[in-house]
Amino acid sequence: TSQRGDLKRMKLMNSIHMVSPGTPFIYYGNELGSRSDKFKDDRRLRVNLDWSVYQQLSGDAESILSHYKKMIRIRENCTPLQTGNYKKLNTGEPKIWGFIREADDKKALVLVNFDSKPHPVNIDLNSAGLAGRSFTDLTNQSGTKISADKNSGSLQVENMPELSCIILYFNN
Repeated sequence: TSQRGDLKRMKLMNSIHMVSPGTPFIYYGNELGSRSDKFKDDRRLRVNLDWSVYQQLSGDAESILSHYKKMIRIRENCTPLQTGNYKKLNTGEPKIWGFIREADDKKALVLVNFDSKPHPVNIDLNSAGLAGRSFTDLTNQSGTKISADKNSGSLQVENMPELSCIILYFNN
């Protein structure tokens, strides 16, 4: 990848890929964090997969491979991320991208922090059509406080981690 080994950025780019509309395509070796400097990013000329690297990364819960597997599972189990329409949200923060993916009555709210520092985020659930609905945090950002105030219809993320993606699945 062009991220030159920056694991957080590689994970963020994979997360964006998996939550965006369309069919995700994983180039051979991306799930291992490999890059092809020698061939100027021509993925057709990549060398054989190093299975020892695969085995090493498989045992590391924080590896890029584990992240790919996690994001694939999230997408497989969340219909809105597979086929849902896209609706941009106003996050009030220029470095936070927010949107909803909706399929039928199922909705996923996605927040992406492109900044290298944490940010608080406040989303108006009323305008997003999500007020009064409970949600599940699919990404389980440890230590990130996420709460919804049913009276005001707002969702607060206390300090969204730097270079991260939060996916909230809203139940009916």
